[in-house]
Amino acid sequence: MSDLLTTGQMIDRLKVGEVAECVKGVLKGIRLKRFVSKEIGQFLAREDGSTFSIFLSESYLGCKWRIIPEFVTFDKAMAALMEGKTVWAWKDGEKRCAYKIDKETGDLWAVCADGSMAVVTKIAFFEEWTIGE
Repeated sequence: MSDLLTTGQMIDRLKVGEVAECVKGVLKGIRLKRFVSKEIGQFLAREDGSTFSIFLSESYLGCKWRIIPEFVTFDKAMAALMEGKTVWAWKDGEKRCAYKIDKETGDLWAVCADGSMAVVTKIAFFEEWTIGE
């Protein structure tokens, strides 16, 4: 499971298209998605696009949130890796390894959640993948 965030952290970290779910506090169970429009720029709303406002009150600010990962297929993850992006392999709701290709050497690097890092020749099989920057 991803780290729990304060309301302010969630607002700062949630990217366009991502969904955050309140897991503790008065908004528990509410899911919000970051949208963008030409008229007003970026904003938060319910997943279906209906309006929702977060007020700067103690009860709202006391909520805890988690950003729900947007999983992609293995093929999409590998295409993103070849484009120079970092891809994350997930297992049991947690990030396990990040893979990245070194632009200068062409080496494939794996950085795992335990802090280990190595040049690898194979990518471990995981069913859930996300794409980083």
